[in-house]
Amino acid sequence: MRGPIGSIFGDLDEIEAAIDLFPPRPWNPLKTLGKHLNELDGFDSFAPYRRWGLRACSGWEGDGCMAESTDSIRMLPRSERPRERLYRKGPSALADRELIAILLGSGSKGKSALTLASDLLVNLGNLRALALSDPTVLLGQVGVGPGKAARLFAAVELGRRVVSYRNGERFTIRGPEDVATLLMDEMRSLDREEFRVLLLDAKNRVIDAVTVSVGTLTASLIHPREGLKTAIIRSAASVILVHNHPTGIPTPSREDVEVTERFVDAGRIVGIEILDHVIIGDGRFESLRETGYF
Repeated sequence: MRGPIGSIFGDLDEIEAAIDLFPPRPWNPLKTLGKHLNELDGFDSFAPYRRWGLRACSGWEGDGCMAESTDSIRMLPRSERPRERLYRKGPSALADRELIAILLGSGSKGKSALTLASDLLVNLGNLRALALSDPTVLLGQVGVGPGKAARLFAAVELGRRVVSYRNGERFTIRGPEDVATLLMDEMRSLDREEFRVLLLDAKNRVIDAVTVSVGTLTASLIHPREGLKTAIIRSAASVILVHNHPTGIPTPSREDVEVTERFVDAGRIVGIEILDHVIIGDGRFESLRETGYF
């Protein structure tokens, strides 16, 4: 090539030879279209390629080969994908990792949603540990960003709220056994003490469970106004105090009794009855009222 262009770019033969050594990656408009259509539920993003005789591959291998991760839910038969199995067989038929994969919505780089869900269960220990995990712990997992973490926390919270309803009505507390039924699964594995107040209406139906304090339970750190203030605002007729023992042993301590006495005294002043104080252990519980502490 001669002239101004030739002087800048050199001989055309040399340029063509360089292009032959480093061929450009082929662009196919179907791939761009597939990415957009893939947002539709149940759409197979590689179906258009297959109709045109293209095949999926891992990485770029030349014409007729479009990149798709080998670790992808879309590589599974449609009947074996978590969402399709949920619709066809119901959620109870799915394994924990499949349900988590549906909540995640997508995987991360090089990992499908199923693989990412399995990694979460392995890294955190089990499903309960995942449900009770701190936001910073969950966000620290590779492949889990704010969006995925938010969906998981929202699902756990919805499950917790559903438990507080029975036959379309709010959960009714008839004794400490009902308190344990409501909160045992959630509180038995906590690694720190949490002090909660169950707010009840005039029929002993649960209005809400409010966390008052997290940490060591002492009379100096837990003040009745923190729990009773919310009870007054929410128009609760009575309350039940609940906290856990991370040791798994629900035997009341001296501090537990002191905190209970302070709440009972304060409750009399504001007209809110303290029905009980239930201590949650690992599969066991203790009622301070039934054991005669007040």
